[in-house]
Amino acid sequence: MVEAPQTAEGWYALHDFRTVDWDAWRSAPERDRTQAVEEGVAHLERHEQVTDAPEGDSGVFSVLGDGADLLILHFRPTLDALDAAQRRFEQTTFAGFTERTDSYVSVSEVSGYVDDSYFDEDSEVDEGTRRYIESKMEPEIPDDEYVSFYPMSKRRQPDQNWYQLSFEERAELMADHGEVGREYAGRSNR
Repeated sequence: MVEAPQTAEGWYALHDFRTVDWDAWRSAPERDRTQAVEEGVAHLERHEQVTDAPEGDSGVFSVLGDGADLLILHFRPTLDALDAAQRRFEQTTFAGFTERTDSYVSVSEVSGYVDDSYFDEDSEVDEGTRRYIESKMEPEIPDDEYVSFYPMSKRRQPDQNWYQLSFEERAELMADHGEVGREYAGRSNR
């Protein structure tokens, strides 16, 4: 049987991609658009300041490409807090001018692919490794101009099943993935 790596779960993420109904926006009275913008901005600023939960992070980004206009991104320590953030936005006037084009809910995690000693209570973990792991478990949205996102899928198709590979093969693939990421150190955050 294929061995699964140990994992520890951290915060939950919601990537909420939205398009603006520009026809509805243009045909709405000026006062409705003004109210929608003011209410939407106030709502999103509260979420960026994480007034809805004891911890977390939120951000709003313009999306380049043809799939969406906006990305609303939330990190929260619980699914309930993530759900509350999403539901509150849906109640804003601004949300009425948008439509979700895609969304992804995920959980941040670390695994034994990174450093198995993290899971051993008696083991000393290098301070740099500990900081790296903590940043993955409780991610912060960097104050950057751009954000990029790709959902990482570990396939479970009959002819393409990530978990049919041995632990060693999966660890090697994850190490290769990490090497590519390190090429962008200082220019990109994960």
